[in-house]
Amino acid sequence: MPNNNPNKTVSVSATGMVIAFTDTNKHHFVKFDKPLKPVRKKYNEETDTPVFNERQQKMYLEALYGLSVHPEELVNRMPKNVMMRIITRCEIVQRVINRWKQEIVNEKVDGFLLRLFPKSPIVKAMVEIKGYDDNVKCKLSFKDLQLDQYKIAKKLVEEKLLPKNFFNLV
Repeated sequence: MPNNNPNKTVSVSATGMVIAFTDTNKHHFVKFDKPLKPVRKKYNEETDTPVFNERQQKMYLEALYGLSVHPEELVNRMPKNVMMRIITRCEIVQRVINRWKQEIVNEKVDGFLLRLFPKSPIVKAMVEIKGYDDNVKCKLSFKDLQLDQYKIAKKLVEEKLLPKNFFNLV
């Protein structure tokens, strides 16, 4: 169920955030204490400290990053059905993670709006609208959303994208 409320627009720049209510033509600017710096980070074996044992870490990384965690020589020797299973699972995981990130952002923005405008019927109506849009890619990092490997793995276990006994694997 997409969140298509045409009355709520939130725009973020390096210096602050603008909340616009198009139906009332009102805007509210919130200045950040410090300007934001863009951060783009991918998995890096040298800098990302694993929190799981070797078997769990392999399963976790493969689910999140697909074939890119394997050396090219290994991928070239993989049976096609194994490659397709990894690719398919990774695509599903990315979709689930993206939806989850959107839900987290919506909850935070809704809470923020309710604190700013506690008596606004428009805000209350907007907050009641829940959902996500698969056509929108949430580009916030796990760190921005305060998600660590354990929380992500727990979500993937709940969604049955990692085995139920994932945290007990040796």
